[in-house]
Amino acid sequence: KSTESGITKSTESGITKSTESGITKSTESGITKSTESGITKSTESGITKSTESGITKSTESGITKSTESGITKSTESGITKSTESGITKSTESGITKSTESGITKSTESGITKSTESGITKSTESGITKSTESGITKSTESGITKSTESGITKSTESDISKSTESGITKSTESDITKSTESGITKSTESGITKSTESGITKSTESGITKSTESGITKSTESGITKSTESGITKSTESGITKSTESGITKSTESGITKSTESGILKLKVAY
Repeated sequence: KSTESGITKSTESGITKSTESGITKSTESGITKSTESGITKSTESGITKSTESGITKSTESGITKSTESGITKSTESGITKSTESGITKSTESGITKSTESGITKSTESGITKSTESGITKSTESGITKSTESGITKSTESGITKSTESGITKSTESDISKSTESGITKSTESDITKSTESGITKSTESGITKSTESGITKSTESGITKSTESGITKSTESGITKSTESGITKSTESGITKSTESGITKSTESGITKSTESGILKLKVAY
Protein backbone atom coordinates (compact mmCIF):
# COMPACT_ATOMS: atom_id res chain seq x y z
CA LYS A 1 0.00 0.00 0.00
CA SER A 2 1.12 3.53 -0.60
CA THR A 3 -0.33 6.93 0.21
CA GLU A 4 0.77 9.91 -1.86
CA SER A 5 -0.87 13.34 -1.97
CA GLY A 6 -4.05 11.87 -0.46
CA ILE A 7 -4.17 8.98 -3.00
CA THR A 8 -4.15 5.49 -1.53
CA LYS A 9 -2.96 2.65 -3.81
CA SER A 10 -2.70 -1.05 -3.12
CA THR A 11 -1.58 -4.01 -5.22
CA GLU A 12 -2.69 -7.51 -4.31
CA SER A 13 -2.46 -10.65 -6.45
CA GLY A 14 -2.08 -8.49 -9.59
CA ILE A 15 -5.09 -6.27 -8.71
CA THR A 16 -4.36 -2.56 -8.39
CA LYS A 17 -6.80 -0.43 -6.36
CA SER A 18 -6.72 3.30 -5.73
CA THR A 19 -8.90 5.69 -3.76
CA GLU A 20 -8.85 9.40 -4.68
CA SER A 21 -11.30 12.10 -3.61
CA GLY A 22 -13.93 9.45 -2.86
CA ILE A 23 -13.43 7.69 -6.24
CA THR A 24 -12.45 4.03 -6.06
CA LYS A 25 -10.70 2.50 -9.08
CA SER A 26 -9.45 -1.03 -9.63
CA THR A 27 -7.63 -2.72 -12.49
CA GLU A 28 -7.81 -6.50 -12.84
CA SER A 29 -6.90 -8.61 -15.88
CA GLY A 30 -7.19 -5.55 -18.15
CA ILE A 31 -10.61 -4.54 -16.74
CA THR A 32 -10.82 -1.08 -15.19
CA LYS A 33 -13.67 -0.40 -12.74
CA SER A 34 -14.52 2.83 -10.92
CA THR A 35 -17.21 3.87 -8.47
CA GLU A 36 -18.10 7.56 -8.16
CA SER A 37 -21.14 9.10 -6.48
CA GLY A 38 -23.02 5.82 -6.77
CA ILE A 39 -22.14 5.38 -10.49
CA THR A 40 -20.24 2.21 -11.37
CA LYS A 41 -18.21 2.23 -14.61
CA SER A 42 -16.13 -0.50 -16.21
CA THR A 43 -13.97 -0.63 -19.33
CA GLU A 44 -13.15 -4.00 -20.91
CA SER A 45 -11.79 -4.69 -24.40
CA GLY A 46 -12.96 -1.26 -25.59
CA ILE A 47 -16.48 -1.71 -24.13
CA THR A 48 -17.56 0.92 -21.59
CA LYS A 49 -20.41 0.07 -19.20
CA SER A 50 -22.01 2.21 -16.52
CA THR A 51 -24.77 1.62 -13.98
CA GLU A 52 -26.59 4.65 -12.52
CA SER A 53 -29.88 4.71 -10.61
CA GLY A 54 -30.76 1.30 -12.04
CA ILE A 55 -29.97 2.35 -15.65
CA THR A 56 -27.31 0.26 -17.41
CA LYS A 57 -25.52 1.86 -20.38
CA SER A 58 -22.85 0.39 -22.65
CA THR A 59 -20.89 1.74 -25.60
CA GLU A 60 -19.33 -0.75 -28.05
CA SER A 61 -18.00 -0.08 -31.55
CA GLY A 62 -19.95 3.20 -31.71
CA ILE A 63 -23.23 1.53 -30.59
CA THR A 64 -24.81 2.95 -27.42
CA LYS A 65 -27.22 0.69 -25.51
CA SER A 66 -29.18 1.38 -22.35
CA THR A 67 -31.53 -0.72 -20.23
CA GLU A 68 -34.02 1.08 -17.96
CA SER A 69 -37.09 -0.40 -16.25
CA GLY A 70 -37.03 -3.33 -18.68
CA ILE A 71 -36.78 -1.03 -21.76
CA THR A 72 -33.75 -1.64 -24.00
CA LYS A 73 -32.62 1.24 -26.24
CA SER A 74 -29.79 1.35 -28.76
CA THR A 75 -28.42 4.05 -31.06
CA GLU A 76 -26.38 2.97 -34.10
CA SER A 77 -25.49 5.05 -37.17
CA GLY A 78 -28.25 7.53 -36.34
CA ILE A 79 -30.89 4.77 -35.93
CA THR A 80 -32.61 4.63 -32.52
CA LYS A 81 -34.22 1.32 -31.50
CA SER A 82 -36.12 0.44 -28.35
CA THR A 83 -37.72 -2.76 -27.08
CA GLU A 84 -40.45 -2.51 -24.43
CA SER A 85 -42.92 -5.21 -23.39
CA GLY A 86 -42.25 -7.09 -26.64
CA ILE A 87 -42.74 -3.94 -28.79
CA THR A 88 -39.77 -2.98 -30.99
CA LYS A 89 -39.58 0.64 -32.18
CA SER A 90 -36.99 2.25 -34.44
CA THR A 91 -36.49 5.78 -35.77
CA GLU A 92 -34.41 6.22 -38.94
CA SER A 93 -34.25 9.31 -41.18
CA GLY A 94 -37.50 10.62 -39.70
CA ILE A 95 -39.32 7.28 -40.22
CA THR A 96 -40.74 5.67 -37.07
CA LYS A 97 -41.38 1.91 -37.18
CA SER A 98 -42.80 -0.39 -34.53
CA THR A 99 -43.38 -4.14 -34.39
CA GLU A 100 -45.90 -5.52 -31.88
CA SER A 101 -47.42 -9.00 -31.83
CA GLY A 102 -46.55 -9.46 -35.52
CA ILE A 103 -48.02 -6.05 -36.50
CA THR A 104 -45.57 -3.68 -38.22
CA LYS A 105 -46.37 0.04 -38.21
CA SER A 106 -44.44 2.91 -39.76
CA THR A 107 -44.93 6.68 -39.83
CA GLU A 108 -43.23 8.66 -42.61
CA SER A 109 -43.99 12.25 -43.69
CA GLY A 110 -47.36 12.07 -41.94
CA ILE A 111 -48.29 8.73 -43.61
CA THR A 112 -49.05 5.87 -41.20
CA LYS A 113 -48.73 2.32 -42.56
CA SER A 114 -49.39 -0.97 -40.80
CA THR A 115 -49.09 -4.61 -41.85
CA GLU A 116 -51.09 -7.20 -39.89
CA SER A 117 -51.81 -10.80 -40.93
CA GLY A 118 -50.97 -9.93 -44.55
CA ILE A 119 -53.24 -6.84 -44.54
CA THR A 120 -51.49 -3.56 -45.40
CA LYS A 121 -53.16 -0.34 -44.23
CA SER A 122 -52.09 3.26 -44.72
CA THR A 123 -53.51 6.58 -43.56
CA GLU A 124 -52.54 9.72 -45.50
CA SER A 125 -54.25 13.12 -45.34
CA GLY A 126 -57.33 11.53 -43.77
CA ILE A 127 -57.54 8.80 -46.47
CA THR A 128 -57.39 5.22 -45.17
CA LYS A 129 -56.31 2.51 -47.63
CA SER A 130 -56.01 -1.22 -47.07
CA THR A 131 -54.89 -4.11 -49.25
CA GLU A 132 -56.06 -7.62 -48.32
CA SER A 133 -55.93 -10.73 -50.52
CA GLY A 134 -55.59 -8.54 -53.63
CA ILE A 135 -58.56 -6.33 -52.64
CA THR A 136 -57.76 -2.61 -52.32
CA LYS A 137 -60.09 -0.48 -50.18
CA SER A 138 -59.95 3.24 -49.48
CA THR A 139 -62.05 5.55 -47.34
CA GLU A 140 -62.00 9.29 -48.15
CA SER A 141 -64.47 11.93 -46.96
CA GLY A 142 -66.99 9.22 -46.08
CA ILE A 143 -66.67 7.51 -49.51
CA THR A 144 -65.58 3.86 -49.40
CA LYS A 145 -64.03 2.43 -52.57
CA SER A 146 -62.80 -1.09 -53.23
CA THR A 147 -61.17 -2.77 -56.21
CA GLU A 148 -61.45 -6.56 -56.49
CA SER A 149 -60.71 -8.66 -59.58
CA GLY A 150 -61.04 -5.57 -61.80
CA ILE A 151 -64.40 -4.56 -60.24
CA THR A 152 -64.46 -1.08 -58.69
CA LYS A 153 -67.09 -0.46 -56.01
CA SER A 154 -67.83 2.74 -54.11
CA THR A 155 -70.28 3.66 -51.37
CA GLU A 156 -71.15 7.36 -50.90
CA SER A 157 -74.06 8.69 -48.85
CA ASP A 158 -75.81 5.29 -49.08
CA ILE A 159 -75.29 5.20 -52.89
CA SER A 160 -73.48 2.02 -54.00
CA LYS A 161 -71.73 2.10 -57.35
CA SER A 162 -69.77 -0.62 -59.12
CA THR A 163 -67.92 -0.74 -62.42
CA GLU A 164 -67.29 -4.16 -63.98
CA SER A 165 -66.18 -4.83 -67.55
CA GLY A 166 -67.30 -1.32 -68.58
CA ILE A 167 -70.76 -1.72 -66.94
CA THR A 168 -71.57 0.87 -64.25
CA LYS A 169 -74.22 -0.03 -61.67
CA SER A 170 -75.56 2.13 -58.86
CA THR A 171 -78.10 1.60 -56.10
CA GLU A 172 -79.67 4.71 -54.52
CA SER A 173 -82.76 4.72 -52.31
CA ASP A 174 -83.68 1.23 -53.63
CA ILE A 175 -83.32 2.43 -57.27
CA THR A 176 -80.90 0.26 -59.25
CA LYS A 177 -79.31 1.82 -62.33
CA SER A 178 -76.86 0.34 -64.80
CA THR A 179 -75.09 1.78 -67.82
CA GLU A 180 -73.77 -0.64 -70.44
CA SER A 181 -72.63 0.26 -73.96
CA GLY A 182 -74.52 3.57 -73.78
CA ILE A 183 -77.77 1.90 -72.57
CA THR A 184 -79.09 3.15 -69.23
CA LYS A 185 -81.40 0.84 -67.27
CA SER A 186 -83.12 1.51 -63.95
CA THR A 187 -85.36 -0.54 -61.69
CA GLU A 188 -87.57 1.34 -59.19
CA SER A 189 -90.53 -0.08 -57.25
CA GLY A 190 -90.78 -2.95 -59.74
CA ILE A 191 -90.69 -0.59 -62.78
CA THR A 192 -87.91 -1.27 -65.28
CA LYS A 193 -86.82 1.59 -67.55
CA SER A 194 -84.18 1.66 -70.25
CA THR A 195 -82.87 4.39 -72.53
CA GLU A 196 -81.10 3.38 -75.74
CA SER A 197 -80.35 5.60 -78.73
CA GLY A 198 -82.95 8.13 -77.56
CA ILE A 199 -85.68 5.46 -77.08
CA THR A 200 -87.12 5.18 -73.57
CA LYS A 201 -88.81 1.90 -72.61
CA SER A 202 -90.52 0.99 -69.36
CA THR A 203 -92.25 -2.12 -68.04
CA GLU A 204 -94.74 -1.72 -65.17
CA SER A 205 -97.29 -4.29 -63.99
CA GLY A 206 -97.08 -6.11 -67.33
CA ILE A 207 -97.51 -2.86 -69.36
CA THR A 208 -94.68 -2.07 -71.78
CA LYS A 209 -94.28 1.57 -72.84
CA SER A 210 -91.81 3.15 -75.22
CA THR A 211 -91.17 6.72 -76.32
CA GLU A 212 -89.32 7.32 -79.59
CA SER A 213 -89.14 10.58 -81.56
CA GLY A 214 -92.23 11.90 -79.76
CA ILE A 215 -94.27 8.71 -80.38
CA THR A 216 -95.53 6.92 -77.26
CA LYS A 217 -96.47 3.24 -77.56
CA SER A 218 -97.86 0.90 -74.92
CA THR A 219 -98.82 -2.77 -74.87
CA GLU A 220 -101.25 -3.98 -72.18
CA SER A 221 -103.15 -7.29 -72.11
CA GLY A 222 -102.63 -7.71 -75.87
CA ILE A 223 -103.83 -4.13 -76.64
CA THR A 224 -101.31 -1.92 -78.45
CA LYS A 225 -101.77 1.84 -78.16
CA SER A 226 -99.76 4.63 -79.75
CA THR A 227 -99.93 8.41 -79.63
CA GLU A 228 -98.31 10.38 -82.47
CA SER A 229 -98.87 14.05 -83.32
CA GLY A 230 -102.08 14.10 -81.27
CA ILE A 231 -103.46 10.93 -82.96
CA THR A 232 -104.23 8.00 -80.64
CA LYS A 233 -104.33 4.52 -82.19
CA SER A 234 -105.11 1.18 -80.60
CA THR A 235 -105.18 -2.39 -81.88
CA GLU A 236 -107.23 -4.97 -79.98
CA SER A 237 -108.30 -8.43 -81.22
CA GLY A 238 -107.65 -7.38 -84.84
CA ILE A 239 -109.67 -4.13 -84.47
CA THR A 240 -107.76 -0.91 -85.16
CA LYS A 241 -109.13 2.30 -83.64
CA SER A 242 -107.87 5.84 -84.04
CA THR A 243 -108.95 9.20 -82.65
CA GLU A 244 -107.91 12.36 -84.52
CA SER A 245 -109.36 15.86 -84.12
CA GLY A 246 -112.46 14.45 -82.44
CA ILE A 247 -113.02 11.86 -85.23
CA THR A 248 -113.02 8.21 -84.12
CA LYS A 249 -112.27 5.56 -86.74
CA SER A 250 -112.23 1.79 -86.43
CA THR A 251 -111.46 -0.99 -88.89
CA GLU A 252 -112.90 -4.46 -88.22
CA SER A 253 -113.19 -7.37 -90.68
CA GLY A 254 -112.58 -4.99 -93.61
CA ILE A 255 -115.33 -2.55 -92.45
CA THR A 256 -114.18 0.99 -91.63
CA LYS A 257 -116.36 2.98 -89.23
CA SER A 258 -115.97 6.63 -88.42
CA THR A 259 -117.89 8.95 -86.11
CA GLU A 260 -117.73 12.69 -86.73
CA SER A 261 -120.03 15.29 -85.16
CA GLY A 262 -122.46 12.54 -84.16
CA ILE A 263 -122.62 11.08 -87.74
CA LEU A 264 -121.81 7.37 -88.14
CA LYS A 265 -120.21 6.43 -91.47
CA LEU A 266 -119.55 2.93 -92.76
CA LYS A 267 -117.24 1.93 -95.59
CA VAL A 268 -117.55 -1.69 -96.66
CA ALA A 269 -114.99 -3.17 -99.02
CA TYR A 270 -116.58 -5.13 -101.92
